[in-house]
Amino acid sequence: MLTAADKIEAARGFIEDGDDIRAESLLKSAADALGPTSDTETLLGMIAVKRHRLDAAQQHLTNAVRLEPANVQALQNLAHVLRAQGRRTPARELTRRILAIDPDHTPARVEHACDLALDGDRLAALRELQTIKTDDPVAHDAHLLAGSILGGDGDVAAGIGHFRMALAHDPGSPLALVKLADALAIAGDRGEALRIAEKAYLRDPANLLVIQVLAERQLGAGAVRECLETLQPVLEGNSLNLDLQRLHAEALIALGKTEEAVSRITAYVKGLPADRRGSAETISALAHLLNQAGRHGHGLAISRSVRQGETASALEKECLMLLGRFDEVWPKSGGETFPEPGDPFIITVPPETEPQTLIVTARYFTRFPKARFVAEKRFRDILEALGGHFVEDDAEAILAALADLEPEKRNGVGNAEPYTVPSIGLEDCPVCARAEPRHSPEAIPYLIADPEHVARFRAALPETDKKRIGVIWSPHAPSLSLEFFKTHVFSEMDAVPVSLMWGEARRQLKDWPDALDAGPYLKSIADILACVSALDAVIGVDSVPLHLAAATGVTTVALATDQAKWVWAHENGQSFWYPGATVIPCPVIFPDGKARNAAVGAIRGTLGL
Repeated sequence: MLTAADKIEAARGFIEDGDDIRAESLLKSAADALGPTSDTETLLGMIAVKRHRLDAAQQHLTNAVRLEPANVQALQNLAHVLRAQGRRTPARELTRRILAIDPDHTPARVEHACDLALDGDRLAALRELQTIKTDDPVAHDAHLLAGSILGGDGDVAAGIGHFRMALAHDPGSPLALVKLADALAIAGDRGEALRIAEKAYLRDPANLLVIQVLAERQLGAGAVRECLETLQPVLEGNSLNLDLQRLHAEALIALGKTEEAVSRITAYVKGLPADRRGSAETISALAHLLNQAGRHGHGLAISRSVRQGETASALEKECLMLLGRFDEVWPKSGGETFPEPGDPFIITVPPETEPQTLIVTARYFTRFPKARFVAEKRFRDILEALGGHFVEDDAEAILAALADLEPEKRNGVGNAEPYTVPSIGLEDCPVCARAEPRHSPEAIPYLIADPEHVARFRAALPETDKKRIGVIWSPHAPSLSLEFFKTHVFSEMDAVPVSLMWGEARRQLKDWPDALDAGPYLKSIADILACVSALDAVIGVDSVPLHLAAATGVTTVALATDQAKWVWAHENGQSFWYPGATVIPCPVIFPDGKARNAAVGAIRGTLGL
């Protein structure tokens, strides 16, 4: 007959083999004989984690630590549970306790490095990771964190390299797979990212993080219904983490079910314990979701309920911009006063900046004669087309620009540092602050293509009395796919569609032989600018050609699948940035034919078809 101790050891083996039912039965039998022990509570907590019962897991593991304060296994698992619940501060305290007990405990050292990175001390985090031996059994954890830190600093390629090294240590690691999937998505390889996420799910279909990443990749690829199917098995758990609830709500919004999404997430947040309901993480997720649902006023009110700090400031700034209240944005961006027209200053353009963001932002700051844009070479065409003063991101070029801005303040030959002017990061700029284009008579066009270049594109188009309309569809949103434009918007062919697609998406044109293909001729910003200027109108999803068309004054219809995208912020369909553009919100998938027909009617009416 097995003793209670034998039953506990047997239960450990069953847990390792994945037989949680037999393990739980043995543990309860042992607890009946001995009463609750640190070992039984620890193992029951681990089983509860695997079943997504985070509240029950927290209770078991807390009991285990109370019975044995130095139980490292219980402390480590309890820290994981708290992190899954979004309670990072108490989780960090548990990590510190583990290291006080065992300074060489590698998993805790990795978690400590993660905490350092979250606190912004990335160098210290990387130094901590470098001390972990490469042949350590959890070396793959160190590579995972190093990849996350480097990727967070913009070095996505290095991050991908570390994630692949983590997989070399543990080829079946679901965590390494989902980290790699996220990095590949950031690098633009959405198809491979989805494939890797699906592989992780096959490895560990019960892992909440794996479920979350797969759902994110499915949503990003436009597979909204598949995303909902992935989330459905775990949606009913009352201790489900906020990220999965947020993803579910985003998927509903993508289907046009905004009211249901807001109702569900609000009910979930109200049901949380008070400490979690009022946390910055919860408020941030709710505010972002309300913004995505178009309820920017509610998002602003909620963002202001967060205690002051970077999270609150960023949320409030986003909401104010979406509401068009630009005068209130600048103080939130780090400056006391807005620069005067004659002030010299430099704007730094981060490498990861989207061209669309740069187009909108540069619109305002090119009006400052002493503004200089420090950017990588690939942004030269955009800035020079906008009339901006481009400075290559190079030390000597920057020094020369500074000297050019304030020549009378240059030091004499041989003196030390040159005079420096204020510098503003593009991510901190209040876009179009105090210069709303609706009130600016010179606003459109504010970007003019080279006339000879435009003439060449116009001559290349076939002679016709029909309107020639540029089209940019989405490979990821079924409602705005090539099929949508072909079958519904251009069904009567009373206009000539001109594809402005490039890359892999151009291959879909074989299914639309009536459309002209301008893709091979769009080799630079100047080409795109000239091409859209030669057309009668442009319609499509958020993209560089769409922004360029709107900036030149060409009739533009922006189909916004995510209304939180501030670059198409609008009021009743009127864009804040481009007075000549019409913004029509569209779900990723139309919920029914009535909704689709309403969108088609609005599009065709705007284009005069």
